[in-house]
Amino acid sequence: MLIDGIPSTSEDYRETTSLDSHETCDISDHTWTWGYLLMATGDGVWGDRIERACFNAGLGAIKKDWRAHQYFSCPNQVLATQSSCHAVLAYGKGWMSYRPNSGHGVACCGGNVHRFLPNYVIRMWMIDSEGGLAATLYGASKLRVQVGPGKHPVEIHEETDYPFGEEIHFTVNSEKPVSFPLSLRIPRWCHNPSLFLNDKQFALPPIENGFARINRKFHPGDRITLVLPMKTALSYWPVNGIGIERGPLVYSLPIKEDWAPVVEAKWSTLDFPEWNANPASPWNYGIAVDETEILSKIEAKSTAMTSDPWVEPPVTLTVPLRKIPDWQLRTDIKDPNIKLTPPLPQIAEDSIKTDTEKISVVPYGATHLRLTIFPET
Repeated sequence: MLIDGIPSTSEDYRETTSLDSHETCDISDHTWTWGYLLMATGDGVWGDRIERACFNAGLGAIKKDWRAHQYFSCPNQVLATQSSCHAVLAYGKGWMSYRPNSGHGVACCGGNVHRFLPNYVIRMWMIDSEGGLAATLYGASKLRVQVGPGKHPVEIHEETDYPFGEEIHFTVNSEKPVSFPLSLRIPRWCHNPSLFLNDKQFALPPIENGFARINRKFHPGDRITLVLPMKTALSYWPVNGIGIERGPLVYSLPIKEDWAPVVEAKWSTLDFPEWNANPASPWNYGIAVDETEILSKIEAKSTAMTSDPWVEPPVTLTVPLRKIPDWQLRTDIKDPNIKLTPPLPQIAEDSIKTDTEKISVVPYGATHLRLTIFPET
């Protein structure tokens, strides 16, 4: 599993380095499959996987105006051009560039890119075998359904800024009090969840298979609030790589893009061109602080929700990073004109003398070019 929530897949399962990648259609296919596994097993782990993949891999593989997407995407991609693909099956080709049909003659990603968000929405709410409700994937929504043995009609209004905010509010509307079980998924990354009923703290039921089950009589207007505190965490990857995560979101160094449109007869037009994206800001940074100290040095900054949080993220992290001057784009040994994203550098202890900089990182899904797996300096 790569850090963005999708297995490393380019026809075969592969490794988990910073350069291993997956097709965009795999994002739709895996989330679709995990949705059925969630239905079949009732195990919240499949909900955890769906949210991680959609919020990170899914949004990270599309151009934010939704007019182009990648065939292959991966954690570290510091350029995405017609010749920058480093995936083993398409080395040097254009399959990491942003295109309206990223595979050209292979249309699987173009035919799947619109599906991963509906895969999320259609699995947000489920009914259990006892006529109760399960909130399986979180997002602002309104649900009308019949619950309990008597099939009483209720409406549930869910309000939240999740996955950027920690609070999820459910308001129960019905004509009269009604008894039914309400199950709420508690993600495995959350270690200290809390629950409130009408703004008063309420004992959290035992968590089983990733769900807390509230079985009570709900009165019209009852408001249930689930709080899922998000803590910054590190994850570890090959070649001394370090990833930064907070709640369900992975964070990346955003690289400013120098966009250049390309029109190829048959595959693209002036209205829907293909895009070369070259790096227009520094990207060659490593983690500057010893791993035993870094979590205390990372600062989270939250602002009000924006109209498009994947363009203007309401949450960013400030991380101490250090520039690695000798870490540069890789050149294809067969063609010196072809530039590629480099692997993580092997760094000798105390060899990097540059100053520490405090730099903002953003959610993976808010990037086109990015550095997500950082070398340790």
